[in-house]
Amino acid sequence: MMNVHSPSLRHHCLASSVVIVCAALLLTACGGGKSANPTPAAISGISTTVIASGSATMLTAGDLADWIGAAWSDVTSMRVVRGALPEGTPAADSPASITEIDSAGYKRLVVTNADGSTSELLAVNGVIWAKGVWPFPAVSVGTPVAGEWSLVDPAATKKDQVAGPLIDSMLAPSLPIYSGLSDAQRQRAVEPLGTSTVAGRSCNAYRIPATTSTGQSYDVIISLDAHRLPCTIETVGLGQGVLETYTFNEAIMVVAPDATPVS
Repeated sequence: MMNVHSPSLRHHCLASSVVIVCAALLLTACGGGKSANPTPAAISGISTTVIASGSATMLTAGDLADWIGAAWSDVTSMRVVRGALPEGTPAADSPASITEIDSAGYKRLVVTNADGSTSELLAVNGVIWAKGVWPFPAVSVGTPVAGEWSLVDPAATKKDQVAGPLIDSMLAPSLPIYSGLSDAQRQRAVEPLGTSTVAGRSCNAYRIPATTSTGQSYDVIISLDAHRLPCTIETVGLGQGVLETYTFNEAIMVVAPDATPVS
């Protein structure tokens, strides 16, 4: 049964919530810049760009966004695996996550918690299902059904700073990555880094130096495959290292659980 009442448990969830929320936000409109205080992982999509040097125009973040947008029409499903970079120094309780979107736009988010347990969230036909430990207000969580799933009332999460954005992101349409860049963000300079192989795909990497709103520096490295879809996005800096690995057009189906009440 989902425990949403324990203050200590909620504190643990809040400590992990940044990774959870960022994982879900990836699936809506990376680059939209809706978060007032984004983490490095969240702003990996919103602080990219390029410049002109003399008469030669260099590659920009807008170029990368346009490439991805043009390739997006061929995307039928997507899986994003998120975790710490080997050279990164994340907090000891940072969870890994997997997000999947099927051809109908239904979403699944699975988070591995610090104790090795997993929590799962589904968005199917506008309905949210949750299993495991989540930082949701108790009033938003319904009676558990078979398989320890519970319905979540999105309206009851609106005023919660963690649950609200997470649920909104799960319900939002999935747009091309980097589709929300502003004009200024599209102008940022991109440095080509060469080619690497990711899960059998040949991928071209591009480095995007960036800074937070408080002036702290970090790097975003995005690798695109031959179709100009993301292979990986790395965010390095601020004492963190996060790696997101993307696969597209696999056989993914997200279905709602059996709604039989637990007797």
